[in-house]
Amino acid sequence: MIKLAVLFVAAVILGTLGKKPGYQAKLKRYNKICRPICGPGQLCSESQLSKMKASKEIRCTRLQKQLVAVNDVCQDWTEWSTCSKQCGGGEQTRSRSCQDVLSVKSVYQEEETQTCNTQACPVNGGYTPFTSWSSCSASCGVGTRTRTRTCTNPAPANGGENCQGPSSQTESCKIRECPVNGGYTPFTSWSSCSASCGVGTRTRTRSCTNPAPAHGGENCQGPSSQTESCKIRECLVCGQTLKMGCFRDKKSRAIYGGIRFRSSNIDKCKAFALKYGWNTFAIQNKRECFTSRYAANTYNKYGASTGCRNGRGGRWAMNVYKIGCLKRGCRQTVVHLGCYKDKRSRAIYGGIRFKSSNPVTDCESYARARGYSIFTVQNKKECFTSSGARLTYQKYGRSTNCRNGRGGRWAQDVYQIATQCS
Repeated sequence: MIKLAVLFVAAVILGTLGKKPGYQAKLKRYNKICRPICGPGQLCSESQLSKMKASKEIRCTRLQKQLVAVNDVCQDWTEWSTCSKQCGGGEQTRSRSCQDVLSVKSVYQEEETQTCNTQACPVNGGYTPFTSWSSCSASCGVGTRTRTRTCTNPAPANGGENCQGPSSQTESCKIRECPVNGGYTPFTSWSSCSASCGVGTRTRTRSCTNPAPAHGGENCQGPSSQTESCKIRECLVCGQTLKMGCFRDKKSRAIYGGIRFRSSNIDKCKAFALKYGWNTFAIQNKRECFTSRYAANTYNKYGASTGCRNGRGGRWAMNVYKIGCLKRGCRQTVVHLGCYKDKRSRAIYGGIRFKSSNPVTDCESYARARGYSIFTVQNKKECFTSSGARLTYQKYGRSTNCRNGRGGRWAQDVYQIATQCS
């Protein structure tokens, strides 16, 4: 939009202005007809023209238009000034000097103003404040939480820069400690057996520290210790025979200076040793008995062997037995060894089987008379015994079907005739 400002300034008439052809004649007529009414140095206004006679109004109006077309003589416009704004719409101006020919003596300045740099200004992005922190990602223990902000305060526009810095933040968080369920350590090694001979117990333990329960976690499940039966060796009951193992023999003999005779009956060999008061004897090659007063010290002279079979030794291999406490004042008694299974093929074979209404007493007498140390009672009334019973009664393992010391169906209560000494 161009605004025209007319400033009248008194000045000397420029010699080069107002010399267009016919101009002076028109100006003379205008001064004669119109100026007396409108006044010197200015054009007639519309209100002044309307007060004139119609013919005069027409002539003055026409002369004014003709004079105005060539009235002002102006210099060239100056360059536009610098825009007041770099963007978003500013203003700039230019000006020029002009002479009002009608007034002859007036020089004035014209000025034009226009808008400039109307393009929108670049808007750099700005972040909003951060949101509240999110919920922790873990209900217990260490998790994370996040908060965000958006580049909309303001949003970047018109080529403005994006927001600087991260749009989110994350940090660790913890609502509470997690419950830790207890865990057992591995079991310790087994303790020493509680008995130096016979059946004892041994124990191993573990602790609930792998990890220990914490923060409301559960305790360890299951026992913290285990106990089992153990046996280092059989106890030597007076008169009882203990199997020492299988040992080598040579022609020079491990058991020397004693008795050697042929017998496959272990109890007969034992009886022979007892007769002389010796506590160690051996069976070799299934049928030879060796014993002497020195046997307890020399039987292992040549080391252990693997050549024994069925408790009766083998070729140059002997099963060695030891008899418990040979003292005066000994008496024989019956020891219950437990309940064991039996089958049709029989655990005690090659011996005696009979029925009795008083089986424990009758079977004991029968075995004692024949020098047998083991006898069994089965199914409430049956007696089983033989010279080899001590080696085979455990053949099918233990049973739980015995009742009242008289066995049960395919189950036998096993007894041993032993010697106890005072």
